[in-house]
Amino acid sequence: MSQRSIKVARFLKKELAQLINQKLKDPRIGFVTITRVELSPDLKLARVYYSLLGEAKEKKSTEVALSRAKGFLKKHMASHLNTRFTPDIEFIFDDSIEYNLHLEEIFKKIKEDQ
Repeated sequence: MSQRSIKVARFLKKELAQLINQKLKDPRIGFVTITRVELSPDLKLARVYYSLLGEAKEKKSTEVALSRAKGFLKKHMASHLNTRFTPDIEFIFDDSIEYNLHLEEIFKKIKEDQ
């Protein structure tokens, strides 16, 4: 990954986190945490990984709301990003935090049983 890609990914992560949690007024969006951003080599696609603790219904509604907000987010990014193209945004749910919490519970239970 080039230095430029790394800088753009960091910028996108920070900006998108702020936009989603402060500017989007959609009540379907829960408390979203942007975990990482991966850019394609040509900087035309940004895969934005996010996590959300909650029920399946809340996760689904957040997924739908984020998908509908892509245009707003891309427009905002275009005015703040100093690149030739503004990357398309693809939101991907990151379940690694939930998985880690699940593993912690298992380890805790094993320790209690000993």
